[in-house]
Amino acid sequence: MDKAIDVRRKISHFRILIIGRANAGKTTILKKVCNSVEDPEIYDPDGNKIDPEIVNESAERGLHDIDNQLIFMSNPQFIFHDSRGFEGGSADEIQKVIAFIRERGETTELSEQLHAIWYCLPTDGNRPLLEAEDRFFEISVPLIVIFTKFDGLVTKAFQQLRGEGKNIRMANAGKIELAQRMLTTNYRDQLNGVAFKPSAYVQLDDMRLEWSSCTELINQTANTLTDDALLLLFVSVQRNNIDLCIWWAVREALDDKELTSVIKWTLAYFPHVWDKNVAFCIDALKNKLPAVEYLIETPLGLAQLVALLCICAEHTFTEGSVFEEGFGTAFVIALDAYVGSPTEAAVTTEISEMDPEADFETRRDKLCDIIKAHRLRADSNMFPKKVLLLTANFRYTNRHGMIIDATTEIFI
Repeated sequence: MDKAIDVRRKISHFRILIIGRANAGKTTILKKVCNSVEDPEIYDPDGNKIDPEIVNESAERGLHDIDNQLIFMSNPQFIFHDSRGFEGGSADEIQKVIAFIRERGETTELSEQLHAIWYCLPTDGNRPLLEAEDRFFEISVPLIVIFTKFDGLVTKAFQQLRGEGKNIRMANAGKIELAQRMLTTNYRDQLNGVAFKPSAYVQLDDMRLEWSSCTELINQTANTLTDDALLLLFVSVQRNNIDLCIWWAVREALDDKELTSVIKWTLAYFPHVWDKNVAFCIDALKNKLPAVEYLIETPLGLAQLVALLCICAEHTFTEGSVFEEGFGTAFVIALDAYVGSPTEAAVTTEISEMDPEADFETRRDKLCDIIKAHRLRADSNMFPKKVLLLTANFRYTNRHGMIIDATTEIFI
């Protein structure tokens, strides 16, 4: 697992290709994953920012470069490539996508490889799969099929039931079950018949709705990654589902016996914590809890430490997304607020009620539930009031040579 940490230290971006036909909901999904209402910034393969007007003009003429890199400022460690839409008869467009996948697969640079593919299939249409599209599955990259617009399939199911003579009440009661059968018959069965089956399936409703979520897509993508380094990279890059960070952090650290390793693996899965912060956190913990090294000698003590780390790390993320430079101060503030608080007392009590002889999965899931039930809240009297000192706009060059514009807020 140390290799995974080393890879995470060297590679800062997770690269995803999203493919599918026009109106499959690809852009909406990407915005939802990155918690963004803004369009992505677009960079050429060399990392040079492209004027949006040039991109729009090319799109209007039917031109599109799949090599261009899409980055959302709300989650800039994702790099997306978009196939744009391809329809029946567009064999050339499909061939371009296949060539791009092969080219990325042949590179020896992990940072330039495709790490996952999201394949969007709208389920509100009449044509499940284009004849040439099954060639996308002949790859070694994890491929997740996203059934989009499932609510449209539910509407079709309702209309079918009404056409069969069912009244409105009966049609409403049976539409979900029928839609699921239609999804299986028209889509899943066909996809399961290809030579190389998809790695996972995800079903999404209308992503334009405010309450809609891509949590299942994030979870399934993580589950398909069999390489420890890519898994760590993905979980620690995504900012959509902090609970996923907690789950993997607990999974890796819960049975560890060495203080540095426990801290390293717990914090490594959080998107805003960098490897170089581990030493600082060890010193901060020893200063606050002089007996912390003895805490991990028992299963319950280890669980308390993992809970402390997850709760404090999660709080520093939710309260302003403190990245790299500001993490140390934020972590100490969270640590001071947690240690000796009613929240810590409640966590300790619930952990003491855990069965130390239970199997790992049971203990892991129980500890995750305890952590998520006892999050720190900035609006409580546990924290000093913060005053906005200034808002700063700045520009920096990332590891891939891309010039990124960003904004930060500084509080006192």
